[in-house]
Amino acid sequence: MNWINKFRAFLGNQVDNSPLIVFRIGYGFLAAAESWGAIMTGWVRKNMVEPDFTFNFIGFDWLQVIQGEPMYGYYAVMGLSGIFIMLGQFYRFSATVFFLMRTGTY
Repeated sequence: MNWINKFRAFLGNQVDNSPLIVFRIGYGFLAAAESWGAIMTGWVRKNMVEPDFTFNFIGFDWLQVIQGEPMYGYYAVMGLSGIFIMLGQFYRFSATVFFLMRTGTY
């Protein structure tokens, strides 16, 4: 029984969450920089806007790339959700939006 009390005391200890905050800020910054950098470097135009044909995965024929100019807005929203992740505002919603959009792209 003694080890159970020690384990419960261990679980109840206060933990500093500073490393998690630093990670969240860094991840949000990289997410926004990658999304907006893809727009600025022309990657979105070259790979998502200009091609007439895009390949899809077997069984995911329903998931198509947004054709044309709206893809810039798609990546802008991804960057904005990265900023919200970095700031910790609407964190769960922003992380879910970024995850779904990033997964839908790749």
